[in-house]
Amino acid sequence: MEPEKSLNSVELTRYRAAERQHQEVQDGNAQQVAEMVVDASVCDTAAEASFMVKEQEHESNGTPCPVLSPVRPVHVNREGDAAGNGNIEGPSAFLGDESMLTNQDGRQYQIADVVHGFVTLSKHCMEIVDTLEFQRLRKIHQLGVSDLVFPGATHTRFEHCLGVSHLAKIMAENLLRSQGSQGSQELSQMQRHWVELVQLAGLCHDLGHGPFSHIFEECVRGTGWNHEEMSCTIFETIVKNYNLTWCSEADRAFIKQAIKGRTEEQKPVEMKEPEEILVLLTPPAWLLDIVANKVNNVDVDKFDYIARDAHHTGIPACQYMRLITTARVKNDHICWPDKEAFEIYELFHARYALHKTVYSHRVRKAAECMLRDIFTGIENITPFTDPATFISLHDYNIFDKIIALLDQQKAPQTDKVRNVITKLLSHKLYKCVAEFVEQDSAVSCISIYCCFTFHHRKPMK
Repeated sequence: MEPEKSLNSVELTRYRAAERQHQEVQDGNAQQVAEMVVDASVCDTAAEASFMVKEQEHESNGTPCPVLSPVRPVHVNREGDAAGNGNIEGPSAFLGDESMLTNQDGRQYQIADVVHGFVTLSKHCMEIVDTLEFQRLRKIHQLGVSDLVFPGATHTRFEHCLGVSHLAKIMAENLLRSQGSQGSQELSQMQRHWVELVQLAGLCHDLGHGPFSHIFEECVRGTGWNHEEMSCTIFETIVKNYNLTWCSEADRAFIKQAIKGRTEEQKPVEMKEPEEILVLLTPPAWLLDIVANKVNNVDVDKFDYIARDAHHTGIPACQYMRLITTARVKNDHICWPDKEAFEIYELFHARYALHKTVYSHRVRKAAECMLRDIFTGIENITPFTDPATFISLHDYNIFDKIIALLDQQKAPQTDKVRNVITKLLSHKLYKCVAEFVEQDSAVSCISIYCCFTFHHRKPMK
């Protein structure tokens, strides 16, 4: 079998050399390739033979040959080529179809990610990433104070949003292709536009998270505030402040709907175009379920945070990629075949394991109780929910902002809040003094309620 494999390599190489020589003759450069001969018998593979052809071609032209590995994948932007006339980006993991970008130059940006390998973003996505409002997410920890127990759990909302955007793009492409008759056809320009809108929704879905993520939201929920609405508000602010004219009013409305997720009766916003093409311009309703699925809670947001939290805390994760590739649309909803029931079970089992081991850890709960005492110690927390003030808050300055606000309000509990902050920063956490187990008759789950007092550690003798 080896001689046959070598013969195929020789024939392939000779064919490529002859084809290239014919093309050079057509261009009037026949003399430059007249002496181009490749001994393909010494090549193990056709790729190596092709590389030798490329090398001799550069030698005949008197130009240095770039080091192009025949194995390492190289992604070339549309505005350049592999000979150096443009930007070369690579290697990559599973990045989807390169033709999915809707910006004019088609340039792609790759960001290395610890969970997904390389995340590919379009020019429009990068215009949002390179804003102060989005860069603020680098200072918002994904798991709040869990790093007090799991030192590796220092990942942020920034990388989570990149991951959700990446998975949203892959899933939207897969579902749109599955709607066709052949299942692998090229997407239309309008469908590529829908894919980018879903990707932008995944990128911006957590812009509204406050310091220490969900703890801040729990403490200000009584004011009617929630992070989804704040994400939409900050997204609108970015579009306005940075003059993102490529994002139309209809596009912004769709992205905000995709961030918040749809209910059963909601439909996608209709594009303002002539009635005869309105059906073609209106995105399908199920696209709103990719980032935030309010129907069955299986969405790319959950795929990413489970995989990312599990990676940084050492908890086994599930194989979410299979759920992305096997998803289909039926009756305007995203569904999965019966054979994927176990994978969905594994997804929620991994989520349960994270809740049991990480999210409900007693040390994390003690620190969260201290954070609640700090936030609820503010008589009027409304200034922190104002968008202009909110975008300046993050994990590293929130305590200074709280003390400054209390001093401004001349609150009598300023010293008490300052004392709790000092205890938290010095890791003198509350101690659990009692547990109460309550059986919920509705879903038969167990809830644990804890009371805490200050715990002063004794030095070891």
